[in-house]
Amino acid sequence: MLTWAVQENLDPEGTVWKKIKQACKGIATYRGITSIPFDDDLPDVPPGPVIFYGATRLTHNISLSDLWTPGVYFDRDKFHFSTWRDAYGKLLINNEAEVMKLKDVMTLRGDDTYFIRPANDLKEFPGSILDLNSIQKWVEKLSGKGYELNEDADIVIGEAYNIKHEWRLFIVDGKVSSGSHYRTDFRLDIKGGVPEFVEEFVEKACEQWVPAPVFVMDIGLCGGELYIIEINCFNSSGFYGADIGKIIFDITKREKK
Repeated sequence: MLTWAVQENLDPEGTVWKKIKQACKGIATYRGITSIPFDDDLPDVPPGPVIFYGATRLTHNISLSDLWTPGVYFDRDKFHFSTWRDAYGKLLINNEAEVMKLKDVMTLRGDDTYFIRPANDLKEFPGSILDLNSIQKWVEKLSGKGYELNEDADIVIGEAYNIKHEWRLFIVDGKVSSGSHYRTDFRLDIKGGVPEFVEEFVEKACEQWVPAPVFVMDIGLCGGELYIIEINCFNSSGFYGADIGKIIFDITKREKK
């Protein structure tokens, strides 16, 4: 039987892992695991049909192993910004953004503001909007908070857009499983469910390209138009107000085919 192996120390309050555990009843085996931050040891889970959910470092380490199927839905090259920028083109809000090394970004100066994020889907640091004169202080501030910053890390730098609304959608085989509104005018604003016109936009984009059979797509409303903000690996993505039970059911059903 398929097993869901979920990192329980990622969510101290237990909201997420308890919902996943509940969703597994009758359709899959549930197994709680613990992952130590910055530790690359693989979890003690028997080889076989297993899906992991946890921190990005856990996801990355699982992706390098062939002990489990599917393990995680992650390929580092496919989830690199330059790959999905080229695949989605003008559907992506930051389709003209550049990828630079962190050491090169830190030499830039100017008062204009830019959006900066990691090019890989490994959450080395949170995306930020800042002016180039503040980059050095920004890096120093992040370095003191446990983020792994490497001067050779690929960094996306592009125009900062005024995004009115943001939604997160969970995709299974090119179709929307569930989703949630999560931000209004850059403020957290969680509401379960997604408007039909947003779902239609996402599924149309999936006809153009998908990085994996299961993944996450964030959509923004900007200037009255919908755009892809970014894509993420499912196995480390926050659910916000999405229907966790339905997502787990849809993915489990897919793997049992």
